[in-house]
Amino acid sequence: MRLLVRVMVLVIAILAALSMLRGALSPSAPGRAPATGRRKERTGKLLKDPVCGTYVTAEGAPTARRDSEVFYFCSDACRQQFLVGSSQES
Repeated sequence: MRLLVRVMVLVIAILAALSMLRGALSPSAPGRAPATGRRKERTGKLLKDPVCGTYVTAEGAPTARRDSEVFYFCSDACRQQFLVGSSQES
């Protein structure tokens, strides 16, 4: 019985140490880059796609200009639909 308790305490201690080590090495630690395979956290203002209503960030989104206004799209398909609709209005 004592051996079983000692093994359980040892396993719990190892799991706690691994958990702390994983936390210390996580990408959220200051000065560390995100791990590969993880989704990059996006920052910035969300902009509404005028065609489908999806919200996107300006970073990497397809764009189109009308007059002096810039529009952001979730995909090239929405951008094309916007451009076709714009040319038919004129």
